[in-house]
Amino acid sequence: VAVIVAMVRDGIDQKRLAAHDATFGQRTRATGGDEYRFAVAHHRHYHGDFGRTVVLGEPTAAIRRRVAALRVGWQASFEALRPGRRYSEIRSAGLEAMRAAGYGDVLTVAVPHSVGLQHTDEPFRDGLPFAVKDDLVLEQNMTLTVDFPHIEVGFGACHLEDLVRITQDGAEALAPMDDPLIVL
Repeated sequence: VAVIVAMVRDGIDQKRLAAHDATFGQRTRATGGDEYRFAVAHHRHYHGDFGRTVVLGEPTAAIRRRVAALRVGWQASFEALRPGRRYSEIRSAGLEAMRAAGYGDVLTVAVPHSVGLQHTDEPFRDGLPFAVKDDLVLEQNMTLTVDFPHIEVGFGACHLEDLVRITQDGAEALAPMDDPLIVL
């Protein structure tokens, strides 16, 4: 997170720090403008990604609400992680928690996905005109990311994503579970 804060505050070229940079929403540094920051780190040819929402100045109620919704969904997905569960079950746990908390209108893809030698290092189904992932079953010691992006035309974007390791009876977060909304 400190890297993201430095990139936004000091204008550091993110390409020197990470391989990918996706910025949506207001591209200016105006007070209250939000930036969607997504970073993929590389270490010895392996990938790992995380996502946060960075706001310059006081966030709007709309930004706070969307980030809160993503946090509810992410936490429920995290709590559902354990060996034997399928990707679809993790996704459903997050989306259902968001609906139950009154955030059914906040759309997200709720994507658990693997990381490895490629950003999304997992099998896809062949012979289809578009990419479709297999509904993988989690195993102990798998490392994956729980990814909750929200991209909305006319609004911009918010993001919450962190790496986890599947343990014998749940999951371990591989990064601090800090606030998904960074206010500068």
